[in-house]
Amino acid sequence: MIFEDLDRFNNPIIFQKLRGLNNNLNKAGLNIVFIYSVKDKIFALQESETSPAALRTKFFDIIIPIFPIHSYRDSRKVFVKERNKYEILSSEQDRKEESEDYFSERDDELEEKESSNLKIDEKYLAGLGLYILDTREIINIISETNFYAAELPLKLLESKNAMNKLLAMMVYKNVMPQDFDNLSSGKESQLARP
Repeated sequence: MIFEDLDRFNNPIIFQKLRGLNNNLNKAGLNIVFIYSVKDKIFALQESETSPAALRTKFFDIIIPIFPIHSYRDSRKVFVKERNKYEILSSEQDRKEESEDYFSERDDELEEKESSNLKIDEKYLAGLGLYILDTREIINIISETNFYAAELPLKLLESKNAMNKLLAMMVYKNVMPQDFDNLSSGKESQLARP
């Protein structure tokens, strides 16, 4: 079962109630998986003593980030894919190439990234270990870092400290989700205000 736009209620307690409902349904013999599509910032509660990252990982077993369209390279693929849906706008060859090229190109990129010796320096992990203690948060931050590394172009990841910076960005995304959402939407950071 897929739930969308629950973040508009701006109340993460709804996920606690849905998790309870899901557990009860599964105990009754029904095998139902609840899937939620929400923004991270819903878990940035001012009155909560629990960190946004801890709230997020508390409610969900698996978190899959949605990678935004962020560059010419990605938006170009969307344009090509959309064009190829319409026969009048594209040739049969275009539609065939698009379906074949995307996955082979992505597989080649992933293989190249895996063999390129990209890594996160252990000193950064040790430093984060002083501040982030929740195992679920750590698993989620590393998982999101891996997901973004798989999506970003290799040229970008090969620059000095790129993987460490990517990890820092994922920590920021998890610890300060509302501010991260503002920045990624082109809005002013809430932290910059006096």
